[in-house]
This record gives sequence, structure tokens and C-alpha cells, in this order.
Amino acid sequence: MDLKDSNDDPLASSNAEYHASGWKQFGTGITQTSMELLPNDYSFKVYYAGASNQKSQDVGLYPNVEFETVLVTMDLKDSNGNPLVSSNAE
Repeated sequence: MDLKDSNDDPLASSNAEYHASGWKQFGTGITQTSMELLPNDYSFKVYYAGASNQKSQDVGLYPNVEFETVLVTMDLKDSNGNPLVSSNAE
């Protein structure tokens, strides 16, 4: 399992899981990691920056489970579309 940023560079998450009769830690629990599984369809979940993402994948056909972040840009503009500066964007 890999977690990558929008530039395809590896990121670390401290919580990587797969579902097989309940959620279990995947490998060491830190992305990038690997472990042996039977060739079945599993659900995988990764946590990053306070959020989680989940996907199902047949590891017999596609053994590399990849999660990727996206670059998010926040703009604050007035009603005319002019940029504004804020000291508190969350």
C-alpha cells in the first residue's frame, strides 16, 4: 500500500487498514508497507491530515494499492472577484 502526494512523492500515514472480518492494521500500519494476503477483493483505508479514504480492490489482479492526495488551493475574493487577504484560513 502506498500513499502519494499530487507530485507522486511518498507520504506517510500512521494508520493503514484492510477489511477481512473487521478492520485490521495493514502491514506495519504505516504507508509505504506490504504484507501477504490471499488473492481476494479487500477494502483498504488510509488516514491522512485528519481525514480517511477507502477503496476496494482485487489484490489478485491489482496487488499495488495506491492512495493519492490532491493539491488544494484556497482563494478568498470579494463579490467583484478581487483577491482578499485573510490571516485566518482553516
